[in-house]
Amino acid sequence: MRNMDIKKLEKLFKSGERVNVEFKEDCKAFSVKNKCIKGELVKDICALANTGKKSYLLFGIKDPKTGVKELSEAIVDFNNPKFTDDNLQDFLKKAIYPVPDVNFELVDLTRYFEGKDKKRIGVVEIKPDKGKGVFYCINDDFICYESRCCFRKNEIWVRKGATCCLAFPNDIVRLLKGKSPISDEVGIKYQTL
Repeated sequence: MRNMDIKKLEKLFKSGERVNVEFKEDCKAFSVKNKCIKGELVKDICALANTGKKSYLLFGIKDPKTGVKELSEAIVDFNNPKFTDDNLQDFLKKAIYPVPDVNFELVDLTRYFEGKDKKRIGVVEIKPDKGKGVFYCINDDFICYESRCCFRKNEIWVRKGATCCLAFPNDIVRLLKGKSPISDEVGIKYQTL
């Protein structure tokens, strides 16, 4: 493992989803032709990039909110051979503007857990932007009428707690000032309804 070790992963898992950490059981991007799946990926990366913090999008791990207590039980083998760092980089060059600094790594954790089942996860690490007044927006339309999915060009997504949502004008103003889209002094806890 280059960037992700087991201790760091356990710490992220125990802290649960939050502003800069998102868990996904699977991602079929690059293995199926579906604009909705790619749109979801773009939305998540865009929102995490707009946090201004080092962020992680972890595939192959159940969210601790689902009741899973141990990391070994939460890992679902991430098996998407077409989801590579090269494919992700090429895709993001067209999908998000400006292009965020991200890395993808497939991490094999099988040796850390008993059993014969493979325990691999996909880790997308999104590095914070050092520039002031930079925000990331979707750079292409991702529309699938059958799935009732619509992510539009120029949409700006942000994280509010553990959820992704479209940025409000005041969020954009904060991003332009080089601040987090969510004010730390406001004691609001966001949750998915």
